Amino acid sequence: MYDRKAFTLIEVLVVVAVIALLVAILLPSLAAARAQGRAVLCMNNVKQIGLAARMYAMEFRDTFPSSAHGGVPEPKTWWLHVLTRCSKSPLLFQCPDDEADSFLDWSKSLPPSSELSKYRWASYAVNYLFVRQVDDDSKPINAYSAKVSRVRRPGYVVLAGESQDSLLGVDHIHPERFEWTGGPEGQIDTKRHRGKAHYLFADTHVAGLRIEETWKEGERNWWDPEHAPTWHTVAGPPPPPQ
Repeated sequence: MYDRKAFTLIEVLVVVAVIALLVAILLPSLAAARAQGRAVLCMNNVKQIGLAARMYAMEFRDTFPSSAHGGVPEPKTWWLHVLTRCSKSPLLFQCPDDEADSFLDWSKSLPPSSELSKYRWASYAVNYLFVRQVDDDSKPINAYSAKVSRVRRPGYVVLAGESQDSLLGVDHIHPERFEWTGGPEGQIDTKRHRGKAHYLFADTHVAGLRIEETWKEGERNWWDPEHAPTWHTVAGPPPPPQ
């Protein structure tokens, strides 16, 4: 007969403890990897939006489409819908880390205008200073950048950013209000990706940045096409985002 060797209770407990220790070490790394993966998907969404915006500008006199607050009441003329026609692949307007419900699919039939405010339109909102605006008679209003090419430093001017999950019926950001509303945090989700958010710039490059890298009261303003990259008379902007 052969002697059967078995693990003692202490040996089993040691193995279990080692496995638990390894799991505890690896879980944060796995969570960070998953978060990084979601951030990459979000950045790709923003890049595709930028490419569609460039295609639109090439075809429509170097302009950006209207927004819901641009004086044009027809949703089919708003940028979220218009840019879907300028992309070969479907544009994804939802960030994987955006936990809001009831997202609209702008490539399909939209609900009645009276119902639109009940939906989350997108994880991304356009800089209102870029959108085409018209008055009550549908006559163009000369916005800060009537033409995208008029932006003096397009690599320093934000075209779109990530909006707060809680905002329904919103497709634009009002940077001209940052100073008297206490900053951009009420409109932009500034920390969706480990303290950063993704921003699309006027030259269509995308960067993941902390909000203070794009706007800091009295020091930096990368949102105003007329004044960027400095705010008022402050000199010496930091290097352009990568």
